[in-house]
Amino acid sequence: MLYIISPWSKIDQLTVTGNNDLTVKQVEKETKIYPGRFIWGVYLERQKITREAKLNNPQIKDLQITLEGPQAMKIVVKENALLGTAVLNNDTYAVLANGHLQRSRVATNGTAYKRFDGHKTALEKTASQIGKLKPAVRNGISSVNYQPTKEYPDRLIIYMRDGNTVYADINTVGDKMAYYPGIAASMKEKGVIDLQVGAYSYRYGSHDK
Repeated sequence: MLYIISPWSKIDQLTVTGNNDLTVKQVEKETKIYPGRFIWGVYLERQKITREAKLNNPQIKDLQITLEGPQAMKIVVKENALLGTAVLNNDTYAVLANGHLQRSRVATNGTAYKRFDGHKTALEKTASQIGKLKPAVRNGISSVNYQPTKEYPDRLIIYMRDGNTVYADINTVGDKMAYYPGIAASMKEKGVIDLQVGAYSYRYGSHDK
């Protein structure tokens, strides 16, 4: 009992791992776990802390809170990756890999999601699809543009950082874009990769498959 209420039961060493977009300070703020707090109070309420942190910050997908010693605690963070930024009705949002949109005061340097004004549901669905991609493919995207047509009401035009352009469908882009590296590698010149129906490519200025 004396240990529990003594300074020796306070957190002296806190380790945060697994975070990429979130800073250590952000994790401490959202969990309210920090050096100086009583360690057993945190440990016994770890499920509640995790639940509330996920509600407060959608970037937190999950947390694992463990004891590492009498005064040491570790937080392993699993994030909903930050995909980029979108502007809807003059408000800036951080676009997350689980499809959630989080209000942001500043634009990030990630992928730009454009022309989704008035189409929030389409943006959320697009984000959840792009979030399925491996980072190597996802990070190669410069911008994602929602440009529906009568023939293709769910069309996306994706501009890649390597100079190629991809036509895709909101409902299948997360699966079909996985094939992008192989298709791009087989192209002799930069051009268009059409993944809307099937998958084929052609150089700019030509519609030859």
